[in-house]
Amino acid sequence: MTALVGYQAALLQRSQRWLPPVLLYAITLAVGIQVGSPVLDAFGWTAAALLPVTAWLVRVCATQEPPAARALTAAAAGPPRVHLSALLAAVACAGAVGAVATGVVALISDAMPADHKVAVPLLPAVAAGLFACAVSVLVGAAVGALCTRPLLHARGWSLPATATAALLALVTTGSPAKHAVSGLVTGSRTGTIHLPVPALAAAALIAAAAAAITCLLCSLRGADGGEASAWERDPRRLRPRTTVVRMNEHESYCETSTDSGTGAGPAADAGPGEAFAECVLCREPTEYPASVKGAPLCPVCEWREAERSACSG
Repeated sequence: MTALVGYQAALLQRSQRWLPPVLLYAITLAVGIQVGSPVLDAFGWTAAALLPVTAWLVRVCATQEPPAARALTAAAAGPPRVHLSALLAAVACAGAVGAVATGVVALISDAMPADHKVAVPLLPAVAAGLFACAVSVLVGAAVGALCTRPLLHARGWSLPATATAALLALVTTGSPAKHAVSGLVTGSRTGTIHLPVPALAAAALIAAAAAAITCLLCSLRGADGGEASAWERDPRRLRPRTTVVRMNEHESYCETSTDSGTGAGPAADAGPGEAFAECVLCREPTEYPASVKGAPLCPVCEWREAERSACSG
């Protein structure tokens, strides 16, 4: 899983698709927070703006792989693990952005409540801000996971659904994100600090449930959202089987010509009444007659094997 998460993070970093949400987040903080603002109010604004940014990053990570590359990684590791690694990479990126933003806000803000009468302890305030950011990251990850593939594929549906769900997560009563942000704003008015531990636990449960649902749907619908192939459902079951072919002394041991390195000879039409050979990977009929020697592959598996060889160099 560590390698998959690193792979997804490298794709995100090289594609530079993280720039729009991160720049939007920086602009939002620059507009909403001024130097000398009450620290708890500033932390509330920081956590609230992080939720839609996290949902955006989750959608980016879930859709950044080309279809062919995603099919290969799904065949190698399984669609649920690939999708979970994309979610974890997005959560890690959003968490890093939120931690940096919290540190910057702590440096430029005033450790005072809204009425500037009683000083607010800075370290507990920073801890409350980090907790609130963690809640926003988890809730935003759940929103992004439920508003992109494998549930929603069309951009015309995914983008409005993500924006609407992120807004509702911030304003709906009972939402962990609203509870965490409201606690910071209320604490700024009263001069008290409340760590949103219950909200963090609820957000973790929501994020875990959303990840479990989407990963399960990936295993049922396939890497690209369609019906999962036999290869994607259980790659270990589809390893080539070793077959024993009886040969007489007049036959040559090696075939003189092969097709794409599959081990089977060139395609030949089956004779009248002769069945076609099964693919050694997916057990689907191939273009070869049943009498062909070697390890015949169907056209789909031949394409995948050629793509795997090309990608591996």
